[in-house]
Amino acid sequence: MIRAFALHKEREIATRIWHLEGDGIYADCRCEKGQACRADNMIHRPADASRIETQLLRLIREFGEEYDVPEKKIGYLRMITGRVYESQKLSLPPIWKDPEKLAAAQIGFDKIPRR
Repeated sequence: MIRAFALHKEREIATRIWHLEGDGIYADCRCEKGQACRADNMIHRPADASRIETQLLRLIREFGEEYDVPEKKIGYLRMITGRVYESQKLSLPPIWKDPEKLAAAQIGFDKIPRR
């Protein structure tokens, strides 16, 4: 999963999590908007493997913009075997780059009934 935090004076004001499922990228948001949050429970159609990183960066930047976080203040951390490491850029776990999983999620997303 990819997890983003919006912080104000080191206090967490919002958390958004994206996870890849069989029918798309699910977004879970915990913020002050509660049930009115339009991003919570949103399902995104995943891009293909060559563009998935760009798609996730866009989602992270949109989250930052929503909370007035300048792009230069966006930092990246990666958890490896329970330890957190700083990173210069977004580093996606292998599942996010698996062409077969992404293609299956795209097909699953396309099958979701639209209202």
